[in-house]
Formats: sequence, structure tokens, C-alpha cells
Amino acid sequence: MAAKPLSIYEILKQEILDLSMLPGRELSEAEICSRFKASRTPVRTAMQRLVDEHLVEAVPYKGFRVSLLDADYIRQMVFLRIVIETRVICDFIKLDNPFYFEDVRHQLSVQKIMIEGGNINPVDFYAADGAMHALWFEKTGYPILWNQIQQSEVYYKRFRMMDLVEKNSYQAIYDEHSKLFSLIVEKKTSELPDLIEYHFLGGFRRLRDLLTGKCRCYFSDTGDLDDFVMFLGSQKRP
Repeated sequence: MAAKPLSIYEILKQEILDLSMLPGRELSEAEICSRFKASRTPVRTAMQRLVDEHLVEAVPYKGFRVSLLDADYIRQMVFLRIVIETRVICDFIKLDNPFYFEDVRHQLSVQKIMIEGGNINPVDFYAADGAMHALWFEKTGYPILWNQIQQSEVYYKRFRMMDLVEKNSYQAIYDEHSKLFSLIVEKKTSELPDLIEYHFLGGFRRLRDLLTGKCRCYFSDTGDLDDFVMFLGSQKRP
């Protein structure tokens, strides 16, 4: 059976999330109709769904634009991930299941193969990254919690894609994942919080120069962004 064609909504959403369409980009309803050879009704339906998901903003008398990123929202999502994932990984360690550890090792191998192969697709690496983190949520019985986190990452996912696209931070992320896995295998739970915090703040740290320059225009709350970037200046590697 042939695969069902992606809808206008699905295509635009993916292009926004993978930064093919940058934050702040203006979207013309007429241009979208022309691109997809569609009438205004399905285009308007797609745009409304994207507005409802905060991926697109309606601009009075102009049309639409890709929503700007919210630095404070991203900061709070990072904090949420740090707190929840620290606890979930501790529970994962308590399971002490060698097959589960092998699953994580396999995901690390996938990331390593991508890096060694070169010419990495950021979307593919993001998916591999997420697959590894999803493992400890699934194995500890929290798949619903993982799904809720994914659905709440409207701004955070695009920010993380910016880290991959602008900084090609694959090796740095892989190294942090490898260190995290070492702590899991060695059951060094006392060292987890610092490393997990360092890992999740990595995007802000690596993008620091761009967040005050080239990429600053992608954010709606530049004051919050500046405060957080300044705070990260003193963060030390665990």
C-alpha cells in the first residue's frame, strides 16, 4: 500500500520544527496555496492548527509568520527536563537490567556511526538523541510522561535544532551521552544531577555568541535571553 501523502499542515510543521522555516519568517497564504496547488480552505485549516500549536502567529492585516522563540519558556522546559530526567534515570539504574543497558549502548552506537559517517542530517541525529532519552522513560514505566514532554517542546525543539544546525554539536552531545551512560553503568547516582544539568544547558552554552548576535532576532523576549546567557557564563563542566 502506498504511503499516504503528507498534509499541508504536516509539511509546514516539520519545516518549522527543523528550522527550514526560521522564527519570524512571514508566511503568505497565497504563496502557500500556490506551492501546494491547494485552495484557501485547506491552507487556512492548516494555518489555524499551526497557530493553535503556537508554531505560527497571525499578524493583523499581514497574514502569518513563524512564531518567535520564547527564551523563558525554553529555560523552564530545560529545568523541567533536568528535574524529571534525573529522577527517571535514577529509577532506571535501580532496575539494574543488563538488557536495558544494552539498549542504551545500541543507541549510542547509532549516534557514533552517524558522526563517523559525516554529512549528518540534523533531523536524523535529533531523532536518535530522542530515542536514547526515551528509553529510560519507557523502561521505568513513564511513556506517557515522555509523550507529554515531547508535546510541550514547541520552542525547545527548535532551539535544540538550532544547536545542531548552527554549531554541528553532534560530537559534544555524543560525548555527554557517553559520560552519562558511564554513570548509569557504574551506578554513580550522586554525580548524575550535575552532568544532566550541564547536558541540558549545552545548547545555550554552545550558542552563546549567536544568541547575542545572529540568532537574537529569533526570540520574542530578548531581555530574558540576555539574563540567562549571562548566568551560563560561569557554568563549569562536571
